[in-house]
Amino acid sequence: MSGFIWPVLESGRDVALLPVRLAPAESGAGAAFASAWLDGIIVSLGAGSLAGLAVLVIGTLLWQRWQTRRRAEADLVEREQAALRTSDEQFESLIARIDLVLARFGPDGRILYISPQIGALSGYRAEQVKADPGLLERMVHPDDLEVVRELRGSRARRHPTPVQAEYRIVRQDGSFRWVHERQCARFGPDGSFGGYDVLLLDISDRKRAEQALRESQERFRMVAQATNDVVWDWDLLTNRMWWSEGLRTQLGYATEEMVTDAAWWYEHIHPEDRERVVSGIHALIASGQSYWSDEYRFQRADGSYIDFFDRGYVIHDDGGKSVRMIGAMMDVTERKRALEAVRRERDFLARLLDVTRSQLTDLQDFYDHLAIAMAERLDTSLAAIEVIEGDSLRVISLWERGEIVHGLTAPLTGTPCENVHVDRRACSIRGPLKDMFPSDPFFKDRELRCYAGAPIYGHRGQVMGVACVLSEEDRELTEDEMTELGLFGQIAGAFLERHRAEFQLKESQERLQTIFDGATQGIYLIQVCGPGRYVIESINPALARITGMKPEGKTVEEAFGPEMAALVRQHYDGVVAGRRPVVTEEPYDLPSGRRVLSIARYPIFDPRGEVARILGFVDDVTEAKRAEAALQESQRALSTLMSNLPGMAYRCRDDPEWTMEFVSDGCVELTGYHPSDLVENRRVSYARLIHGEDRQPVWDRVREALAANKPFTLTYRIITADGTEKWVWEQGRGVWAADGRLLALEGFITDISERKRVEEKLQSERDFVNSLIQASPAFFVAIDAQGKTVMMNEAMLRALGYTPEEVRGRDYLTTFVPPGDREMLSRIFEQLVNRRAATLNENRVLTRQGEELLVEWHGRPVFRENGDLDYFFGVGIDITERRRLEEKIQLARKMETAGTLASGIAHDFNNLLTALLAHLTLAAQQVSTEHPALPHLRQVEQVAGKCSQLVRSLLTFSRRFPSKRTAIDLNHMVREAVELLRPVLPAHVQVEQRTQADLPAVLADAGQMHQIVVNLCMNARDAMPEGGKIVIETAATPWPPEGGEQGSNPRGGVRLTVRDAGVGMDEQTRARAFEPFFSTKEVGQGTGLGLSIVYGIVQDHGGQISLDSEPGGGTCVDILLPALSVAPRPAGEPEERAPQRELPVGAVLFADDEPAVLAANASFLRGAGIEVTCAEDGLQALDLFRQMPGYYGVVVLDHKMPRMSGLDCLKAIKQIDPNVVVLLTTGYAEANLSEAFAGAEDVALLEKPYRPTDLLSRIVELARKTDHRPAGGGS
Repeated sequence: MSGFIWPVLESGRDVALLPVRLAPAESGAGAAFASAWLDGIIVSLGAGSLAGLAVLVIGTLLWQRWQTRRRAEADLVEREQAALRTSDEQFESLIARIDLVLARFGPDGRILYISPQIGALSGYRAEQVKADPGLLERMVHPDDLEVVRELRGSRARRHPTPVQAEYRIVRQDGSFRWVHERQCARFGPDGSFGGYDVLLLDISDRKRAEQALRESQERFRMVAQATNDVVWDWDLLTNRMWWSEGLRTQLGYATEEMVTDAAWWYEHIHPEDRERVVSGIHALIASGQSYWSDEYRFQRADGSYIDFFDRGYVIHDDGGKSVRMIGAMMDVTERKRALEAVRRERDFLARLLDVTRSQLTDLQDFYDHLAIAMAERLDTSLAAIEVIEGDSLRVISLWERGEIVHGLTAPLTGTPCENVHVDRRACSIRGPLKDMFPSDPFFKDRELRCYAGAPIYGHRGQVMGVACVLSEEDRELTEDEMTELGLFGQIAGAFLERHRAEFQLKESQERLQTIFDGATQGIYLIQVCGPGRYVIESINPALARITGMKPEGKTVEEAFGPEMAALVRQHYDGVVAGRRPVVTEEPYDLPSGRRVLSIARYPIFDPRGEVARILGFVDDVTEAKRAEAALQESQRALSTLMSNLPGMAYRCRDDPEWTMEFVSDGCVELTGYHPSDLVENRRVSYARLIHGEDRQPVWDRVREALAANKPFTLTYRIITADGTEKWVWEQGRGVWAADGRLLALEGFITDISERKRVEEKLQSERDFVNSLIQASPAFFVAIDAQGKTVMMNEAMLRALGYTPEEVRGRDYLTTFVPPGDREMLSRIFEQLVNRRAATLNENRVLTRQGEELLVEWHGRPVFRENGDLDYFFGVGIDITERRRLEEKIQLARKMETAGTLASGIAHDFNNLLTALLAHLTLAAQQVSTEHPALPHLRQVEQVAGKCSQLVRSLLTFSRRFPSKRTAIDLNHMVREAVELLRPVLPAHVQVEQRTQADLPAVLADAGQMHQIVVNLCMNARDAMPEGGKIVIETAATPWPPEGGEQGSNPRGGVRLTVRDAGVGMDEQTRARAFEPFFSTKEVGQGTGLGLSIVYGIVQDHGGQISLDSEPGGGTCVDILLPALSVAPRPAGEPEERAPQRELPVGAVLFADDEPAVLAANASFLRGAGIEVTCAEDGLQALDLFRQMPGYYGVVVLDHKMPRMSGLDCLKAIKQIDPNVVVLLTTGYAEANLSEAFAGAEDVALLEKPYRPTDLLSRIVELARKTDHRPAGGGS
């Protein structure tokens, strides 16, 4: 059997109950004894002596006693074994309930027993540990092996007293735990070593709490350093006090005095305050309350005292026992001084109100009366009251021979008053004063021989001025007179002091009111009106803002209501009863909301020593309380954050391998290595993980930061355990000892590989976008919030003529925008910011050469995250040329519209003229040559011709009339036009021709060239009502002209310029000069078509026209036409015409929708012997032709007819008879018609208006060309 005994091992306060297992009692000793005894008996019996018998008897008795004892011992052993079994069961039950590991080791170090709690602590089962004795050694953290080996060494030395140590073990899952080991050696009764017993306690939670406490203390120390308060921390259990840096900086104590006990604190409190402060603290601790505050004087290191307002907080343990007290001492010396100054000022004001020194309210009147009294009393001719102001004397009042003088000033030096001022006593001087004091201007014009002056003293004994008398008599004032003079000086001093005091009092009151009103701290004044009755006298604006109330003149009940008034009144009662300040920090429900207010209330005593008023200072600490709660939450969040941060926190040595002393669990995810692999470089050093190309730069950057004692921030690559390359970001700093030694490096490393990939992608996209911007033909510009240019792309720089360096940082508006557009663009910028949206606008920009480009901008503002404007970004397109083209297109559209109108008018007018000419021809045929009506008919025919020419001009303007162009000499055209113009030009208008000889020919319509010169000269004439000169110039010029559209004409061009000295045009008139029907002339004096027709002719000839004019500077019209290489046709040379011969013409089908045209011309043709069939439109003509195909030799069709046009009818007739001859007439000759039938022998075009003879000639001409033989009859 075996059992346990329970020896108690005690050391200090630690008590351990250790089991000691006993070996079972052996029975071999009794057997040996019995055997030896029997052997003795046998020997004795063998001797045969009497003694042997005696021995046998005695031996038998002894044997019986031994047997009885043996049975008793057996019973005892059995009972002990049962007790031991019960003890074993109780021990096992106890072990299961306690949270520590118990182990028993034998003398040889084998584990005899280990409790099951080893599994929860290490992750290994008790059986595993017992089976592998070396496992406990391997569990020890590598950094703590030395500690454990020292502990094992004490085992080897079989130390008689218990030993203990704290170290870390590595659990089976790789994590570690802190344990506290306590071991005790066992010795047998004989002192032999029986092994040792071990207790292991898990202290990981305590270690974490200690680490958190250290961090909290470090933060507390930093907060204490950041404030001006003296912070103290009092351990009530050890009576040790820790002081912040303020003890040294504010009170001058040495660093070694920053840890003291409470007695040191008490000794340095002013003796008059000590008992109150100490008793108050102990009463607070005894009451179990937490908050304490008081105001007292504390001794500095130099022996002086400083006023502190001290606030403390008591910390209690779970049992409510006070264990710690923390406080902060705030220097209130200046505030106390301010309060004392306020008290003194108020006491002075109170005394001043009670004292009335004179019935006179006008001090100047008083001084004047005093001067008169001095002169009369002392019988002198002059008396003066003078005030010393620096180095000068200012005369307040001077009486001289019955007159009062004010405002005189004189230097103090070199005057008798200087003697009074320097000697500080009255003096009398006799003799010629102007000789004695030549520098005093007062004596220069006065024959004064006597001076007496007495000082005017202030209440502090200083000399403020002089009361003096002067006389022309050479006499000396008696002692009594000098005494009286001194009395006058005292009276003047009293009133002068009063005057200055009143002025200073006013300044002081204004200054105090300014302080009161301008203070950021809430201040109020309470009037004590009796026991428990308090009236709010005044509050400053800061307190009104804090509370949202203005309760002046109200009692506390009226201001706060019954519930809050009771609390407020309680505090005021405490001030009155205790006659000392009361400071509280409590929440209040105010109109401005629920606020936590720290209020210090100070008694103000009246002359009787009673509390008359209470002065209060209020600080709104609501935000501070919230900040304190936020700080606690931040600390909790920080703890949670550190455990969840996607990275690795570390502490390492400053060596090339960056040997890690600690790494957080994030190491596995970051590097692929377990923390134990990096610590002490067990498996790999952190330096080996850094990419080879980055290893040296990392070392150098850290060296630079440490040399400057600054934190370092690094970005580099590492190679993880699986060979992956990662980008990491590291931030760290050096940890320095107090003596300046570098202890370690601490920091944080996180994986930024994804961010790097995003940054590289973003940079690639930025490069791509920048390439697009720089390669784009559009303008790109960025402008910052101050209007400075940030960038321009290549297209814009090239267009403006700048380099990137020249535009960067320059003010955009003043540099690149014309003055006329700056205000508009500023408004656009403001709209961009206000609307926060893109906008579209046009404005001009300036090139380096001062040229203006018109740009269409798409602008957008870019804002920062805080909502502030970052910059404007604009994309622009140079629309200068596009706008010019648009203006040309707009003008062309106007011309097209006017041309369409003109062509419609011409068509109808030509029909009427055709009918008119036909009837005139018929009428002329029916009258004889001597008939008196014949000349009138001829005159009407001429008028009709002019009408026809007008219609041609309209068609030329509308470009609906095909011009007949030949090679002409422009000089000859100019001379002919000038000759035609001379009759219509007034005598005071002269024409000067400046034509170039050998001018190249131009391909043009001669009539239209005449019209250009005539129209321009007529406009010039009208522009010079007072007369002047018209200059017409011609010259050869290159083609294309400078600034013109690009083309190719190696023959060059010809320039025609018409310039006048007339009234000129303004910008608005120039812009509309070529518009049809636009005219600045009065109604009836112009058609508005002159320049429009010129513009149409020039455009139709492929030329260019420009106009330059300024008001009062005349007008210059410049026309350029492409030149020809052939020689011009001589003017007036008739075209060759083929000789005509009469040929018979068959039947004619004549179709026209105008009845007058149809009837008159048909009648004329019939009169010429031609058979004519008439049709009113194209459809009727087609029906008639189908009825008799091949019958008509010539078909005459008007182009514009209802139901079916002449052209459609022509096509239909040609399908029936391709050989039929057709004459197509039109009111205006369209170019496409002329081109369509150019060169055709069986189709011809006849323009209206035409004479019947012209119609007959064309019909006959067509018949001859086709040699047509009609199928019908006719003559």
